[in-house]
Amino acid sequence: MKKLLLVTISILTLCWKLYGNTPKININWQGINHKFIDIAVAPDDGSLLGVDKSGGYPPYLLFRSTDHGQNWQQVGNRHAKIYQIAAGQNGMLYYLGGARRKMLFWSANAGQTWDWKALGKILEHIAMAPDGTVWGIDPNQKVFYSTDKKENWQQVNGLLRKIAVAPDGTLWGIDPDYKVLYSIDSGQSWKQVTGQLNRIAVAPDGTLWGTNLSHAVFCSTDKGQTWLQVDGILDQIIVAPDGTLWGINPDGLVFHGTVIKN
Repeated sequence: MKKLLLVTISILTLCWKLYGNTPKININWQGINHKFIDIAVAPDDGSLLGVDKSGGYPPYLLFRSTDHGQNWQQVGNRHAKIYQIAAGQNGMLYYLGGARRKMLFWSANAGQTWDWKALGKILEHIAMAPDGTVWGIDPNQKVFYSTDKKENWQQVNGLLRKIAVAPDGTLWGIDPDYKVLYSIDSGQSWKQVTGQLNRIAVAPDGTLWGTNLSHAVFCSTDKGQTWLQVDGILDQIIVAPDGTLWGINPDGLVFHGTVIKN
């Protein structure tokens, strides 16, 4: 077991709307005295996964926390280079690894054992849908999905940098110009909303969270029609089933925030 010290920063941040007035949203941020290069959260039990490359080179270590980052347990043995990890329902985990992101590793038992498949293509980003569908984006920003154990990948319309899947199955994406798009028909068509982001995540209640290229953090409670900015600097942001926010700042430090709506 790896015990990590929670460093309470207790930053009360004020969220304000970019256009007009809005109810205040306060976030109580706490920092964890540890660095990860990527994090993911399981959508059913809220356990957090973190990729540690503190040695600087592969192999990497994968850790899990079930108590909001106070304690961490190593998942499996040492892993090949991990570019990104994604978590699904019922203990399903995926990560992109191997040479140039050409291998997809998965575990159906929360990381106790792992299987893998050579993709035959490079994927730069993956996301999991509630129904188990795996979504991927290649270096040309083409969007693919697989529903059959990673054997076959089908391309959909549009070009994206990043993709996230809401609990209701709606796809949210960031296009090559950092515009925010969504699809309610599994990627056959896309609609644009306001804002420009580099990362996006969707909370269980439908609230959108994202970061831009300047590492500023934003949220939207009206499906992207308007955005609110939150004080803080994050490179990556994800949302747990209970609405807790998790993020990594540009230095690799991990933070979690509890949203307090007034």
